[in-house]
Amino acid sequence: EVGTARTCVTQRTPDGRMDVTINFVSTTFADEPRLLSRPTFFVRVDVNATDRRHHDVEMYLDVSAEHVTNNKPLDVEWSPWSQDGLSGAKIGTVSQRVLGHAGD
Repeated sequence: EVGTARTCVTQRTPDGRMDVTINFVSTTFADEPRLLSRPTFFVRVDVNATDRRHHDVEMYLDVSAEHVTNNKPLDVEWSPWSQDGLSGAKIGTVSQRVLGHAGD
């Protein structure tokens, strides 16, 4: 299911014991031009047991830094963050030349 601000994918695990639903959500809207420039999205993962049993689930998400470099091979840096039981990483180019070249 693909929408303007949300993409949702549901997949059954190979053993058939769980359904995994992943939602990619953007909180930007066309009437907020300042926010549209941010490549920010949220990921929500829901796991439901199809066999009605308890399962321990671990999730790993890996995102490439290519989305912060436009189309040039640039050096990137990242830093971890955590707040209210959530954790993640901030990624950006080492030299943030805003509007420094076409595509910014």
